[in-house]
Amino acid sequence: MKKRLVSLVLVLSMILGSMSMGFAAGPLTEGIEDSKVVKAVERLAAFGIVEGFEDGKYHPEYDVTREQFAKVLVEALGLGSAATAAQGPTKFSDVEADRWSAGYVNVAVGQGILKGYPDGTFGPAKNVTYAEAVTMLVRALGYQDSFLPGTWPGNYVAKAAEEGITSGVVYSPTGTADRGSMAVMLNNTLDADVIKIQEYGTLTGTEIKYVKTDISLLAEKMGIHKLEEAVVTATPKVDSGIDEDQVRVVIGKDYDVKKVNYDKDDVVVFDVIDKVDTTNLLGLSLNVYVDENDKDVVFVEESDKPFRVLYDVVDPDENVNEDEITLIKADKEYSFEDDYELYLDNKSVNMATFAAEAGKGDLFVKAVLSNKGNIKVIDAQRFEKGGAVIALKADSTTLTYRIDDADDEYTFKTKDYDKVVVMDNAGNIIKLEDIKANDVAYINDVNMAGDDLEEAASKDEVAYVVVVKESVTGDVTRYRTSGGDVVEVRLNGTAYDVASNATVSSNEDKDVYLINDTDGIDALDDITDDDADALLLFDAKGYVRHITTDAKASSADMYGVITATNVSFGSVEVKMLTQDESVVRYDVDFDAAEFEGYATEMAIDGAEGDIVKYTLNKDGEIDSMIKVGPDADGTTDDGKWTAVSGTLGDDFESDSLKLGTKWYNVSSNVVVFDYFEGTKAGNDFEDVNVVDYASLDGKGDNGDVIVFVNDKDEVRFVALVSKITSDDERAAYVLNKWVKAGDDYVEVAEYGVAENADFEVSAGIANVPERRVIAIFTENTDGTVDIMNPADSDDFTMYTGEVTSISGRFITIEGDDSVSVRVETNAVVYEKGDVKDFSDIDRGDNVTVAVKNAKAQVVKIYDMDDETALYNATYDAHNTPLDKVALDAAELAAAALDADDYTAESFADLTAALALPETSQALVDAKVAAINAAIDGLVEVLTATADVVVTGLGPVDITITESNVTDAAKFQIVYEEDPDLNSAVTDIGSLATDLLAAGDVITINILAADGVTVLATGTLTIPAASTGDADIVFEVTPAE
Repeated sequence: MKKRLVSLVLVLSMILGSMSMGFAAGPLTEGIEDSKVVKAVERLAAFGIVEGFEDGKYHPEYDVTREQFAKVLVEALGLGSAATAAQGPTKFSDVEADRWSAGYVNVAVGQGILKGYPDGTFGPAKNVTYAEAVTMLVRALGYQDSFLPGTWPGNYVAKAAEEGITSGVVYSPTGTADRGSMAVMLNNTLDADVIKIQEYGTLTGTEIKYVKTDISLLAEKMGIHKLEEAVVTATPKVDSGIDEDQVRVVIGKDYDVKKVNYDKDDVVVFDVIDKVDTTNLLGLSLNVYVDENDKDVVFVEESDKPFRVLYDVVDPDENVNEDEITLIKADKEYSFEDDYELYLDNKSVNMATFAAEAGKGDLFVKAVLSNKGNIKVIDAQRFEKGGAVIALKADSTTLTYRIDDADDEYTFKTKDYDKVVVMDNAGNIIKLEDIKANDVAYINDVNMAGDDLEEAASKDEVAYVVVVKESVTGDVTRYRTSGGDVVEVRLNGTAYDVASNATVSSNEDKDVYLINDTDGIDALDDITDDDADALLLFDAKGYVRHITTDAKASSADMYGVITATNVSFGSVEVKMLTQDESVVRYDVDFDAAEFEGYATEMAIDGAEGDIVKYTLNKDGEIDSMIKVGPDADGTTDDGKWTAVSGTLGDDFESDSLKLGTKWYNVSSNVVVFDYFEGTKAGNDFEDVNVVDYASLDGKGDNGDVIVFVNDKDEVRFVALVSKITSDDERAAYVLNKWVKAGDDYVEVAEYGVAENADFEVSAGIANVPERRVIAIFTENTDGTVDIMNPADSDDFTMYTGEVTSISGRFITIEGDDSVSVRVETNAVVYEKGDVKDFSDIDRGDNVTVAVKNAKAQVVKIYDMDDETALYNATYDAHNTPLDKVALDAAELAAAALDADDYTAESFADLTAALALPETSQALVDAKVAAINAAIDGLVEVLTATADVVVTGLGPVDITITESNVTDAAKFQIVYEEDPDLNSAVTDIGSLATDLLAAGDVITINILAADGVTVLATGTLTIPAASTGDADIVFEVTPAE
């Protein structure tokens, strides 16, 4: 399938993610992955509310103290200067007058935001809890305790949610807040409406009346007003009528708050502060933040109104008019809005001028689309036809580049222009020094008249550089021509369009030719003839701009391992694993060759496993071959290179290595064969691998190696003849394990690695007895891994237990001991086969963590419905085995009890105790105590046993033969409605007679020996049998 390499950018974040259009945050938000936190920090920093630490970074993972929170709140209320004036004694015993936060605490108390603790302290250094944080934020809006029904903190938490303060924040009211969640909540609070006094009270007793306004905290306290959906229609680069520090916008919504009043569609020119970069604002729909006093723009951000920004190249072969325009990378035709605007090289132009330039080709545009998908604004930069150049190097002041000849280099210097704007082809503003070798660049350094800016500069002239960082590598197998020109090349099975000004090199850019010149065609033929590994660079249209490769000459020395031989009928053929990791069959030309190490051609028969240095003749036949390994003894010194055997030490450098006690320089194109893989497989030399020299770093394990060195002790070739193992321990979560051809494999999600990977396990598979566990492993040079017993790890410690608390990114795990670890921002977190993140870890979860340098890199959350046995086994492996002797005894005692012998309520307590968890020693001990307490608290079911004899229609003789009521001695038949009918008090075992009938229900009191004290009461139904029934057991209830 034909393909162009493109990067279609639907860029709202083009400018917004890096703040290239808004507040220049610098390194403040560097490394923050949560976009909500980034957005909040950038806005708060723009308003002077928050700042970074000494390293310039915000650090959202840090905890927040109560005094730190007081500071940002006071700043958010616009009272930072008041805090300076209020520095001094406070009402709190633990906030000294000279403490840095004293002024902020005094102001916050005066505003009714802080109240401190009942003991008269404030706890300035205590971490602020979420409950405390939301309480202070709600109070900052003007709410008072009396306004909110209910109890604290639930009433304040509910109000915070209602006002949107906690939107986008996952928290527990009892947990402590970190700087990330603080920023999000404070940022939300700025947009919430404030409470103000509507009517003041009087001396006659009229109460103060409060009302919720439609004025945000940001506008009320800081005097900063948010104008929504304002469209930027002019910036200094395209309109000389406005100053360098101004923008012109069309107001998107009516706004009338305090001193700031605008109607929808008003056209306004605003001054902007230095921190707001206007370079890429043209055409965008933004929220513009304006200071109410001087009306300066202090911050901008994307609005909620849908728009898209495309960076593309106009197709010169299609119509360009008021109805249509076609963009190459998008491969789509677009229409224009009725009120469209066109800018070319920073000047407003009409459609005719724009269309004429587009027809010349290579017109790079930023197209702003409306919510209808039509083009509203185009900001175009004109480059010379075929103006894409190849970057060679760059720093902050100079770009060095090549056009179509390796010997001709050109420079672009920032000092020659009033302003230089550098962006990538996705519209992101970058620095000149961000341009790297083999980037493709476009330089627009001419004005509308076609004059060079360097010679005709004025304050309105800006030089633009657009950088394309798109490339692919692989085997170039063929190319296609049309009209004599190369129009397409195929790499890795995919076809790519070729630019008409493309260049090519077959020797790593030592010689560069236009691809359609004779020399260019020859170079492309060399590349496709060798199926050489090539690098393709692309221009802004997605066309191939340059092809470069290292198509090695056949006369160059090459290295390989003979994996098979065939000697027959006077011909010799070898199968070779080459240094390029390909397997090739070569014929051997003995007529013109030197073959050191092989007496005759027949001696090559059986040479499988030999490592050789060889060259090829023009026919692709081996015309020289020298045996260089695998054993150093007896190998031939050809006068240039000598084989040296030794052991690889721990010392490693990128350009040198140490064998034993001696250091050797290493050639930049050194070749390394992992020969051990062939011998390990029973001399199956098909398993020999080519490995990267850099992979030896950290794998010095006294492995046996052979190096081939010259008289300057420079290493050109390395053969690993024993297993070389890394000592770099890594942690991963094992998602799956399987066997292939008798070898064990695992699929892992590794900390610090974006994609899951499969590894063959060389050793230690027993250390992962099943899948979905954490593994600690090292990688060998052959790409296999050794999985280690975590107890043997020098770098990692495994903890298994219950999560008992969470604070910021710290979790406390209860095992043998309580341990607190910080979970890395990019930690691998899994529950069974499901990927999770830090927010999925809850108190009460049972986990295993792999910890390095006090930071958890991998976390396993156990599903205790299915993984109890796995958890228990892992717990025992990582902790002292649980002592369950007392638990076993308690459970045995409980099992001997019959539920029918006790009241349901009391036996339910025992059932609940038996179901308690037992995943730590503390929980085991607590469970034992609960079971024993429940047994002690069992309440027996009280009963009495009666013999009843019914004689005809009466009388009925009743005998209570026994009762398990303590101290029971007598009984009496009683009638609540007519006590005169009560029977006589009778000893248990004696006879009571009364006039009763079958089916009657009577009440019987069980009495103490005094015949008066009622111990229990029960009801008995007279049976129907004429002869009566014996041993009728009925329940009795203790008397109150």
